[in-house]
Amino acid sequence: MNNDELPNSYSWHWIDRDGTTKQKLLLDLQDKKTREDIISFHFRKFYKDAYGVELPGELVSRDNPHDFTFRNASREEFLLEIVAVSDTSAGFLKQSNP
Repeated sequence: MNNDELPNSYSWHWIDRDGTTKQKLLLDLQDKKTREDIISFHFRKFYKDAYGVELPGELVSRDNPHDFTFRNASREEFLLEIVAVSDTSAGFLKQSNP
């Protein structure tokens, strides 16, 4: 996959000791709100795919006080605060506890 297919991203490539190559795609957006919108969309999709639970879809509030407040038809709310994003638990801990 290249950056033409995924705008607003950049990639790292590396070769492991066993000779396999790997690629990591990272968001490259300066606008915090747009970056959070993309992360929220993919988090909600991941959660549904991983746990079989669809999170509420109606966005009712932004940054008040959480990054996102979603509400379902029965008026239950789901609050989402984006603290850190990482593909490893060690990376997450390093980002969220500087």
